[in-house]
Amino acid sequence: MFSMLIMLLALTGNVYSANNSANHLNNIRTSFKGGIQRIVFDITGENEPAYYIKKDKNTLSLTLETSLSTDKDRILKKTLENTHYIGNVQFLHLPEEEELIITMDLKTNTSEEIMTLPHPSRVVVDISRNKTGV
Repeated sequence: MFSMLIMLLALTGNVYSANNSANHLNNIRTSFKGGIQRIVFDITGENEPAYYIKKDKNTLSLTLETSLSTDKDRILKKTLENTHYIGNVQFLHLPEEEELIITMDLKTNTSEEIMTLPHPSRVVVDISRNKTGV
């Protein structure tokens, strides 16, 4: 079932890939300024991390080609749930694929901008409220 979810994400979501070695999610940092919630996923590795993104109306799913120690789940989940636009968060570890799926329920209608940054490797997600109500 999980392989089917990844295939569905790859087929229906946006796929961004970079040449990367084994990566590890170290930390998640957040900030809020001017109505924009910035979420930074700090990842070990020399190259930009690969990721897949899929958004349904009230759910944002981010798949990272990285691992995460399960003992960090609770702390990082709380970090995301304490933001302005995100409600419930779930982590799904796929160790065989070296992927982590982060599913975030959105509290309101939002738009997102996503980018990667190298040295150190990061995935940055900016979330803002849609002004058009679409």
